[in-house]
Amino acid sequence: MKTTKLILTNKQPLEQKYGVEGFERIRAAIDKLVDADNVRSIKTHFVCLDDAEDTGRFGVDAINGRPTPIRCKRVIDKLCSALTPDYIALLGADDVVPHFQVPNPSYQPMKDDDELVPTDNPYACSRPFSEKKRASYLIPDRVVGRIPDLPGKNPDLSWLLDCLQIACSWKSSASSAYERDLMVCCESWQQAEHNNRVTAQQYDRLGLAEYEAIESFRRSREPGLPR
Repeated sequence: MKTTKLILTNKQPLEQKYGVEGFERIRAAIDKLVDADNVRSIKTHFVCLDDAEDTGRFGVDAINGRPTPIRCKRVIDKLCSALTPDYIALLGADDVVPHFQVPNPSYQPMKDDDELVPTDNPYACSRPFSEKKRASYLIPDRVVGRIPDLPGKNPDLSWLLDCLQIACSWKSSASSAYERDLMVCCESWQQAEHNNRVTAQQYDRLGLAEYEAIESFRRSREPGLPR
């Protein structure tokens, strides 16, 4: 049984950045990646969220209007219901498939003072997004990655095409290559990272999902949250 992958983007922003000819070069590179994935027993679907012909193949309506995070997620949710993909790759930078901006859960004035965090996490969650409900974007149940291009006007198309060419030539490594964990953390966060990891490992030994451990640890550190 083949793995199912979705490569998702928005056609209009890509054409605005690279022109119609540039978009066709991107589509041709994606076609090569689809063929390469097929040899690797991966069934890949390339879908433009704002193209009615593309989304219509799966009985899903395209984005109506300018692509926004909420509009993109609605279409992605419907595509996931129709295709149940094993993983999703968003194609393009924030000006192609926009990031969500969510409240920073670790915001502290004079310490971590970014009130909002750009993220793709809501795309990885099947729940409808609500800024007021952390569980709608902090508990992912999908595998989502991003193949970015260069943001801004008149970027270098070859940068994205090179990334797609590298994806075509990718080869799987043996499982032994992934047996050891590698965790990188800044010094000031080491204790928090250690506590988080220990809690996750305890949950893992109990047969529970590690994200439940993360939520449990967070609730234990934030007074007033339900436990």
